[in-house]
Amino acid sequence: AYYKLFKALKNFDKHIARRYDRLTGSQYRLIISAQLYDEVISEEDLIGLSDEAKSAIISTSQIFRDL
Repeated sequence: AYYKLFKALKNFDKHIARRYDRLTGSQYRLIISAQLYDEVISEEDLIGLSDEAKSAIISTSQIFRDL
């Protein structure tokens, strides 16, 4: 049981590292879209962004769902 837990945490750690390493402005929309897809954030968390930005983020997260 311990090894399974260790392996799961290690794999998740790699997932986090891949997503956030070398974070630049050009990647923000993709990362926020991925967070929306992963349900780390909700559409309510996008309040304050422009309608154009919200639409782009939601559209991109829906593409992830369709994969």
